[in-house]
Amino acid sequence: MKNSHQIPNTSPIIEEEFFSKETKIHVRVAIFREFLKLNFSNKNEINYQVKDIIGCYIDEPYALNDHAVTLNIYTFPKQDGNKREKIVFQLSYDKYNKKFTNLKKVVNFKKHIDHLIVTKDQRPFLVFLNPNSGSGKASKLMLYQVVSMWKLANVKFKIIETNFANHAKEVSQKIEVGNYRGIIVISGDGLVFEVLNGLLSRPDWKDAIKVPIGQIAAGSANGLSSSIAFLSNENFMYDKIENFATLMSFMYAKSNPVPMDLVSIQLQNQTFVNSFLNVEWAMVADVDFESEQFRFLGGFRFVLGAIRRLMNLRKYRGRISFLPADEMKNYTPKDSNLKVLRNTGNYSSEELEEKRLVNPELNIEYRFLKPLDEKVPNDWLTIEDSFVMFAAVNLPLMGIDFIISPETKLNDGSIMLTFVRDGAPKLRILELFNDAAKGKFLENKYIEFVKVKAFRLEPLDGHECGNIMIDGERVPYGPIQGEVLPQFARALQ
Repeated sequence: MKNSHQIPNTSPIIEEEFFSKETKIHVRVAIFREFLKLNFSNKNEINYQVKDIIGCYIDEPYALNDHAVTLNIYTFPKQDGNKREKIVFQLSYDKYNKKFTNLKKVVNFKKHIDHLIVTKDQRPFLVFLNPNSGSGKASKLMLYQVVSMWKLANVKFKIIETNFANHAKEVSQKIEVGNYRGIIVISGDGLVFEVLNGLLSRPDWKDAIKVPIGQIAAGSANGLSSSIAFLSNENFMYDKIENFATLMSFMYAKSNPVPMDLVSIQLQNQTFVNSFLNVEWAMVADVDFESEQFRFLGGFRFVLGAIRRLMNLRKYRGRISFLPADEMKNYTPKDSNLKVLRNTGNYSSEELEEKRLVNPELNIEYRFLKPLDEKVPNDWLTIEDSFVMFAAVNLPLMGIDFIISPETKLNDGSIMLTFVRDGAPKLRILELFNDAAKGKFLENKYIEFVKVKAFRLEPLDGHECGNIMIDGERVPYGPIQGEVLPQFARALQ
């Protein structure tokens, strides 16, 4: 009963001999800075990482004539298949004939474990819960998965249940951000979008946006939580949403803030919004919006929506312009017969100076964007064609089983543009969804992709029925443009 974790050749911080209630044999338990080591009297040995310990508690002494004291250690280690499993060790200590003496010893042992596992930031999480999100499981997930995990981990929290559209945005504009360790959204990506844009609409947005954000999947797509789990090398795909909620609750209990890129978007009506996940156009936006009526199906709504849309596939004429990331300055399309227009007779991005676009809400000047009614700089590339799919993504996953860009990080300072031109067979388009589940979306021969710093999308077909979606929220149809804001926000990971 050994595992692969190697204990360093150092002395333990503390060790004691207990009696295991599960195995009915004695076990010597040693605490190291990064490991918990259990040596059983039958020569078996188990080693667990300290970071996988959820919490430990001492049982109340019920029987007066029983001088033993029981310490319960709750762990959540990775087991077979890299999946986590909750394991509880019930360790009885009865070395002395007096209960009080045994209790003092166990309390001291527990104190050393607590010192290693309890986070220094004891402020509560602020939890936004949307009871109507996705298949309507948010409240049950909070009660049965989140609360049970956070109770063991001694995590404090405050819950706000959202009752109407933009409720979370309104609250985010007013809260005392310094009172909270982070904000957790138990809903889909739309509520994360609300919270981030609420924080960024405050006069003190520079301080407010430092509050780290997390998501526990309760919507249909759940791009933020899926990406955080994916980037943390957790096994969660194809699991029940209840198990995924337990996993994310554990991760956030142990989490630290990490920088996260945002993408600032200028809309056709000259307003600005801030995206953490994606911008969608053509088929993927149509599926996102039109399948909203099937939200009770959870993530399966997208599969159903894709099949329905493929039966009546729309083609969108448009112009996509972009400034390639440094490593993709020599970008060429997959099909060498297709042309990419290089803009001439205009300013380069570095020469914009007074022509740079200014966001009046944040009072920031963009590095690469010009006003929407002006031509893009001459170091941008432009593709004008008919398209069936377009997505500009800022995270590796767009949903629990949709790995669109596996190499994308939370803070790599770029946007991944992906698109499919007219001419791809319907069956091959449908295969894209299967490819995405396997992390091979970008390997499909009909997908074109380029990593960029900024982009502009200009629909040219005049489709009044067309859709543009940002983080799952529909925005006015028309030209839009966006620029990455490196490490502008923070996430919990």
